[in-house]
Amino acid sequence: MALIVRARMRPVADSRGLPFVYLSDEWYYTTKRPFPPARHYGEYAQIENGVGMTRKLLEDWRLAKRSLHTGDRPIHSPRIGVITSVMAKPVMAKMMREAARMTVLEVRVVAVENQFFGPLVTVAGLLTAQDTLDAIAARFSDFTSGDLLLLPRVMLDNAGARFLDDMMVEEFRAQAPAPVIFAKTADEIVAALNTAVASPATLDGALA
Repeated sequence: MALIVRARMRPVADSRGLPFVYLSDEWYYTTKRPFPPARHYGEYAQIENGVGMTRKLLEDWRLAKRSLHTGDRPIHSPRIGVITSVMAKPVMAKMMREAARMTVLEVRVVAVENQFFGPLVTVAGLLTAQDTLDAIAARFSDFTSGDLLLLPRVMLDNAGARFLDDMMVEEFRAQAPAPVIFAKTADEIVAALNTAVASPATLDGALA
């Protein structure tokens, strides 16, 4: 069915040449087909419904990464652990490989499997604090206060204070082995990476 819709999207368009029907990002992740170019989404009118979010992130990252701080190569490179969903891991891993090449950072990308709702649920917005802490304990047990954990902002409520399983951000941070930053946009990701590059030894104070 999705292939039929995709084939009909081009002829069924509005006055600007944009399709009336879009496939969600999830379809492209699941089928491993390339995401359409930015022009396909116009003004990203359906982005809050999961349509075009990945393409916009990639386009914003292409520009934002130019602001990454390279830093001087230290004896021990600052480490950053990037927490993401199973679905988004391929895209985040690609972005972080680029970041690692451009900076002094050692980047580790880990996808959290959803135990709360089950492994078939693979989006970041439905990950819980406890599942995330379990993944951190398993994959980042060597992290300390001089490292950094970067999590998707979509895991939190609108106020940015609470996870889906009602754990508060303060409690989460208290249990994490390293300072935690939440990011939503490419600019926020770059800002977090630059924080780690600039002051890896003082992250606790900078993020408190």
